[in-house]
Amino acid sequence: RFFEEGTFTSWCFIDWDHQSIGYDNLLKYGLNGLKEKAVAKQKDAITEEQREFLDAMIAGIDCLITFAQMHSKLAEKMLESENDPDIISNLRRIAKTAKYCPAESPKSFYEALNTILFVREILCGIEGLGISIFGQLDRLLYPYYKADIESSKITEEEAYYLICSFLAITDAKFDLSVAPETSTTVNIGGVDANGNPVFNDITKMICKAMIELKLVNPKLNARVASNSPQEYYDLLADMA
Repeated sequence: RFFEEGTFTSWCFIDWDHQSIGYDNLLKYGLNGLKEKAVAKQKDAITEEQREFLDAMIAGIDCLITFAQMHSKLAEKMLESENDPDIISNLRRIAKTAKYCPAESPKSFYEALNTILFVREILCGIEGLGISIFGQLDRLLYPYYKADIESSKITEEEAYYLICSFLAITDAKFDLSVAPETSTTVNIGGVDANGNPVFNDITKMICKAMIELKLVNPKLNARVASNSPQEYYDLLADMA
């Protein structure tokens, strides 16, 4: 319609890029949980168009789970000829985790990070779209971090290393001397759904990583609210 009316004259005016995955539901239910909801919805009195949408959704989820299992099998195969102890440790972790995550909801900080990144990267590859927004990472990740710290499953140093690795991925994809721009963004701060300020150890780690690694990308969107703590403002001032 917009083309017919002359409002748009080129596809470049249509934004295929600035969108985010529903990470809250992905982390809460896992892909299998989302598939169960789609299957249950099919039993309702729905239109043919809605049924086709749900069929496509279920097929897409099955594809994502298959991709994850392929990563697990590939990691196991790579272990057969690997001698570097650090790489062996990483491959074993990938082989174990990818068997059930993101098919199931993540149970650790590491799994939550991988769920967010894996689904985003695979969807970009399948759909050819740029899902450029990682979402409110400090709000999404903090419950997993807190649980792992309290159970001694992870140390603060290990969590910071994972945050650095996560953020550096988009920076490493670009030759910054030629293309210093990427649409990948990370949101921090602001408030949650209940109006409570979002500021925690993950907020601090993300800011610290941006400074220490001298990251240009991802772009950091720092939300502020009337009840944001002074420490958060001070941290943003240091970054600026």
